[in-house]
Amino acid sequence: VDITPQNVLADGQADFAISWVSKALASREGGANIVNIAQVFQRSGTLQVSFKDKNIKSAADFKGKKIGNWGYGNEFEIFAALTKAGLDPAKDVTLVQQQFDMAGLLSGDIDAAEAMTYNEYAQVLEAKNPATGALYTADDFNVVSYEAEGVGMLQDAIWADGSRLEDPAYVETATKFVAASLQGWAFCRDNVSACRDIVVAKGSKLGASHQLWQF
Repeated sequence: VDITPQNVLADGQADFAISWVSKALASREGGANIVNIAQVFQRSGTLQVSFKDKNIKSAADFKGKKIGNWGYGNEFEIFAALTKAGLDPAKDVTLVQQQFDMAGLLSGDIDAAEAMTYNEYAQVLEAKNPATGALYTADDFNVVSYEAEGVGMLQDAIWADGSRLEDPAYVETATKFVAASLQGWAFCRDNVSACRDIVVAKGSKLGASHQLWQF
């Protein structure tokens, strides 16, 4: 989290970077000469997840609540949703720095937790309800989708160093890197179990079933 990929790229410390578009655009506004050369994710996967008893069904219901967010540019969709709902992020909600898990929601420290459809939302459904001993189900939660709220932003993209795009050798490398990356995505699309096994073998702490959810 302490590393901001698009800024590492802009500083010349990497050849390419993976970054959400909103974060990279903010860096570009600050002078970073970086260029999106492959838009991998085609829609937002960001959610805000809360227990049903909080009655949070839309961004308008964030008012007066403790809203978890990861920071580092991951909060831009939250700000956009609040603004669209007529709320002031600085006054109408309490923004809480959230870890990249659902512990804050499960402990009650936050009212709504930021989550990705393919990761943290699955984590909360893999947690046990201490009152019943059974796993939580989707019926226990309300989910606000930023895509459905109309403020979804493009996410993972491959970014290149704009100052090097006049170099034919760099362009050739970039072309091959994009082709190989997309080939990898296509392989995992068609070979889900094989990709699950590869990730688990590399030491994933989230387990095989979680990796299947992610794919």
